Order: sequence, then C-alpha cells, then structure tokens
Amino acid sequence: GDRAVYSGASTVCAWKMDGRGLELVDQWSPHTAPVNGLRVCPQGEPVVSCSDDGTVALSKANGSEHNTICPKRADGSSVLNPIHAVSVQPSGKHIAFGGTSKKLYVWDVHAGAMHKVFGGHTDTITAIAFSSNNSFIASSSYSGEIVLHSLTTNTTTGTLKSEAAQPLKAIDFSSFQKSVFATGGEDGVITLWDSVSRKAQMNISPHLAPISSVAFSSANKYLLASAGLDRKICFTDVVERKKVKEIVADGPLTSLSFHNDGHTIATGTLTGVVSLFDLRKGNEPIARTIAHSGEPVSGLAFQPSSRPATSSTTSSSATLRAARQKQQGHAPPVSARESHAGMKKEKEREATQGGVLRPNTAAGVLSPVADKTKRQDGLPSSSFRPGVSRGEEKPTVVRDEKARQTESARTSAIESSRLEVQRESENARRGGGKLANTELRRSVEEVEKQPHSPSRVPSSPSYHSNSVHADSVREERLPSRDGGGGLGGAEAKSGFAFQSNLLASMLDERLSSFRSNLRDDIESLHLEMIRQFHMQSQEMSELLRSFASRHAQLESRIDELEAENRELRASLPRF
Repeated sequence: GDRAVYSGASTVCAWKMDGRGLELVDQWSPHTAPVNGLRVCPQGEPVVSCSDDGTVALSKANGSEHNTICPKRADGSSVLNPIHAVSVQPSGKHIAFGGTSKKLYVWDVHAGAMHKVFGGHTDTITAIAFSSNNSFIASSSYSGEIVLHSLTTNTTTGTLKSEAAQPLKAIDFSSFQKSVFATGGEDGVITLWDSVSRKAQMNISPHLAPISSVAFSSANKYLLASAGLDRKICFTDVVERKKVKEIVADGPLTSLSFHNDGHTIATGTLTGVVSLFDLRKGNEPIARTIAHSGEPVSGLAFQPSSRPATSSTTSSSATLRAARQKQQGHAPPVSARESHAGMKKEKEREATQGGVLRPNTAAGVLSPVADKTKRQDGLPSSSFRPGVSRGEEKPTVVRDEKARQTESARTSAIESSRLEVQRESENARRGGGKLANTELRRSVEEVEKQPHSPSRVPSSPSYHSNSVHADSVREERLPSRDGGGGLGGAEAKSGFAFQSNLLASMLDERLSSFRSNLRDDIESLHLEMIRQFHMQSQEMSELLRSFASRHAQLESRIDELEAENRELRASLPRF
C-alpha cells in the first residue's frame, strides 16, 4: 500500500495509508517474546525483527512465512541470549544483530549462514547501524562505548567512548557523509561522530529525557531527526549545530522512522500509539492509530519507496546555500533581467494572494536552516522571518541601500553630463561657433532640478543604462496606490503599521506557544516528581516492613534466650 509501515511490539503489524488514516493489513507473531527491533530490507522483504527469545526472524512482507536465525556455539547448541538490536545493510546483503551476549553477529542473507562474529564490547549491545557505503558497522552499548567494525577486513577497527559514559540507545549513519554517524544517549544528548578521525564533531542537547531513536534524512544531508521520552520529535541542523524544529507528540516516544521521501516520519509511543507526520503539513499527525494497546512500540520501519528521494537534495542544498548567503549579507549574483522578472512575479503573486507575499515552500521543509517560527501552514521555510514577507525582507536596509545606489548614480550622471557640456563648450569656443548639444544641457538642468531623494531621474545618454532599471525595480518592489513613482508618507505609515501588527501577532503566537510548552513541561516535571516520590515511598514502606519484621524476629529471639538463661540458672547449683 501507499507508504506501508511496519510496527513491532508483542506482534509485528503491517499498515498502509488510506483516505481515513492507517489501515491494518497483516499481523503476525514471529517470536515467543516481545520484539526489540524491526527493520526492512531495501528490496521490500524480508522484514527483520529481533527479540528477547534470542532469535532473529526474517519474515515475508505479509508475514506468511518466516525463517529464524539463532546464534550457535562451537558445539552446535543455540545461544538464546536476548537480542536488543538489529540492522540491515543498505545493500541488503548482511544483517547485524547483538544483545546481552556482548557480541555482534553478522548474517549473510544470500548465503544463509553466519558471516562473522565480532567482539569488543564490555556491556550489552543496544543499537547497531551500517554505513551508507556498506563498509562499516557501528554498535553502541549500555556502557556508552561505540565499537567500529570493518566488513572489508572483517576486523574490529576501534572503540569510541562518550564523555558522559551514558547508555547509548540510538545510532544512525548519514546517507551523504559516509563516515559520519550520530548517537543518542539517556542524558538527552546527540553526538555527531566521524568514524575516520575517531572523534566527536558535535554535542547538542535537544531533549530533556533519554533519546530512544535517531534518524538522518535521506533527502537532506543537513537534517537529523530524533525522538525521546520527553514526547518530542526534534530536528537538528548538523551543520549549524542547533535544533531547528520540534514536534510534541501525545506520549513518550520509543521509536522513530524516517521515510526515504524526506518528509514523512513515523513515531511509536510507550502506550502503543503509531503516528505519521508529513513535515509539509505542519505539526499535527496525518494519521494516528493505537497499534499495540498498552505496549511500547519497540520498532518501526517503512516499506522502501521505489521512487528515489535524492531529486530534492540539489534544490534543498541550493536553498540552504542561498539562505546562508542572505544571513551573511552576501546576496547571490542575479542579472538585471532576472531581477526585473523576479520582481514582476512577486508582484503578480502578491496580487493573487490578497496583497501578502507567501514564503517559498518548494523545498522549505527539506531545509534545516528553516526558522523555528511557526508559519500559518505549519511548514518551516528557509526564507521566512516573523513579520517580514519574502519580497520585503529587511525593508529598511534594502531601501537605504537602493537610496545610496540611486544617489550615487544620480551624482555620477550629473558629473558626467557636466563634463560633456564643458567639453562641447570648449570645442565651440575654439571654433567660434555656438553650442550644438542644447539637448544635453537641458538634460543636465532637469537632473539638477530633481529633489535630493531617491526618486526617478530623467534619462540621459550616460545614465539610462544604469539607473532607469534600478528605479523601475525599486518601484516594482514598492508599488504605490496612486500609480506614482515611490511610496508616499501615508503608504509608508500604512506599511509600517501592517508590519508592526504582523510582528505583534507573531510575538503573541510565540509567547502563547512558549507558555503552552512551559506549562506542559512543568506538568511533566510534576508528574515525574510525583512518580519518583511514589516509587521512593513504596521502597521506604518495603524497607520499614522489612525492618519491623526483622525487629519482631529479634525480640522473639531475645525472649527465647532470656527464658533459656533463666532455666540454666535454676538448674545450676549455687556456690
């Protein structure tokens, strides 16, 4: 079905999107214990799952058949240690899994046999990821260590250690930067690593609770999504090293999967709810269902799409570069014809959309430099700023710059015309004739009569090619109601009032969102404090009961000893 997604808990469920939301297609139980991890091979099947029963199941897409992988000892007996993590190679050739045995097993799907068993861990393996070039495997553990293994040489190449030594429950390689991978820890910190230099490149703390899952976008090399028990889906720009967007879910998140179309995300909660989000349509889920009632969703995986998602990468990267150039004050080079055509398009779009320029949405959702401001349609946009439309961004700076350019051109035109008039006068005086170029002198007089402001300047032979187009572009950007050249005082005040009102409404919306988030965070903190207090009170009650029981036993024993002492004294002769 369209955007089929698989979820795992005590069973594995296959879902598809329809007009009403998520529809259950198939359901099967490949394990005798709950599922701990779920992946789908790039070819669409098998669906790979692991469990506490010590097995890895390879199921068909509809669950009709499945084969079981179980590690073997040297004597041929099965190793039934719980398996906590599983991952599939991008090529689909190998499957890696590991758990409490502290060993990483690599299974060859084509050969149907164990390819290699890697060591190197001192604690339970919690997460596994293949590099996008199929060469490396990275595995993390409860002790906070990351072990790198090479499939080229079949050796363990190194061990990395997180600074906080916190358990790492999530790991993923970038699809674009072959040596870069990210980990998420129980302290809410995301760390970006380089497998070549063996060093941490970045630390960022987008979450206030343990991170359960991280996933790089396959359509944008800058974007990293993460989910945590604080109910938040966070999007991080790995270049700018900052959180650019967040979505608050309806419960603590235990799993996340990023579709390779670049804009669809699936999440699973602690209570068994599976939700689908389309980043082009805001922060509300486009589909939501109770997939595994009362059970944590331990694994999510999308059916791979046959359509490649890399087509938007180029445009997204171009959007990102343009946005950065704007932020740094370096506008991209644009020809005069392109600028004039662009102003015309913006004016037509403004007329068709009720006089308000809309921010560009072509690839905004794929650009992590999108401002964190919430747009009216819920989409991030790299060129959107609160209270300023795209065509009018930084109006004061733009008008001042154009005023300076126009004044400079006007001064150059006057000076050039004067020089030509003087030259003609000198020639006429030498030849005893009259000044021939009266039209040029008239042009100079008209220019000098113009007010000292960035308004329209009459065309002259030396000025026309430089200034007339600049004025027309400026008038296109700042249209007046009476059709004249430039904005009047009333229009300037009206535009300023409109921008002030828009900015005020955006600030009110920001403050309202901040209050709501703060209230939710305080409620969550109170609930967590109550939960901790309840747990501690239960522990104290158990201890007090244990002490009381022990005290009663001791008193009983003391009474017995005293009675025995009295008997002994009575039976012994007195001296």
